[in-house]
Amino acid sequence: MEKNKNTSKIIIAAFSAFFLAGMIFATLFDFEISAFLTQLKQEENSFSMTFPLPSLFLEILGEWPASVFGAFCAAVIMRSLLGTKKPAGYAGAAGMILLIFYVMYDCCEHTVEDVNFLVTDVRTFGTGDLIVAIPLTIIASLAVILVALMISQKAADRLLVPAIICAVMLASLLVGVQFIKALWGRIRFRDLFEAMDFSGFTAWYVPSFFSGGKSFPSGHTANAAALGLIPLFYSAKLKKRFPWLAKATYIAVAVWAVVMAFTRITVGAHYLSDVLVGGALAFTAVMLGHYFMNKIRNA
Repeated sequence: MEKNKNTSKIIIAAFSAFFLAGMIFATLFDFEISAFLTQLKQEENSFSMTFPLPSLFLEILGEWPASVFGAFCAAVIMRSLLGTKKPAGYAGAAGMILLIFYVMYDCCEHTVEDVNFLVTDVRTFGTGDLIVAIPLTIIASLAVILVALMISQKAADRLLVPAIICAVMLASLLVGVQFIKALWGRIRFRDLFEAMDFSGFTAWYVPSFFSGGKSFPSGHTANAAALGLIPLFYSAKLKKRFPWLAKATYIAVAVWAVVMAFTRITVGAHYLSDVLVGGALAFTAVMLGHYFMNKIRNA
């Protein structure tokens, strides 16, 4: 128990130092970093930028891991509620099913928008795109629900608490990120480029208050880092059999979050400060999730 507390303190201290150093650097060079990584060039009265193809593909795929994980948490709760065989349980399960479809539809909608941008250079979602988004939503949602239904009632009940904690942390993170985005209203680097006017650039600490910009903080980075909640599902038996599994998961999530953060800057969607704050919000959610899970397990 004491060892876990000390480990958590070391992790928090190391992350805090990294975050502080990164934010100082971002405060000084946010614009220059984005200009360099997007290969911004001025040609007479216009500008040009280069978006790496791998980064564009990761923008399309970036929301899927966290969305599927969130949907799976809801599906586990659904599976456990169905086992009660009571009207209230069935009503709760129905609510979880609706939540699963909403989460997956939101993911599919953004995916279609990103694909449209990749093909046409225009990030749009029209009525015609529903032909793709709706079937994709149904397939993805049913797949998640089917996996959950394959879980035994005993396993579902065991996973219920981790699923609830993860769902609450993910929902809080989503709401928090979207609220700050709307409040701050920071304009994305690529939106400034499309307007061919970079005078609208603002430092991260200067909010534009509901201007419509959605740069600060980075939701993709937050979603990627939030996958650090996955080990909450690992049982003591699984950890004992595979002692390296949790560490391997954290390393994989950290690498994924860093790659996602980097690619978000290279496509002009975010600045360095945006991805750092997005990562910090997710780190906080992950640490809180593990804290509450440990509290419950040790109660």
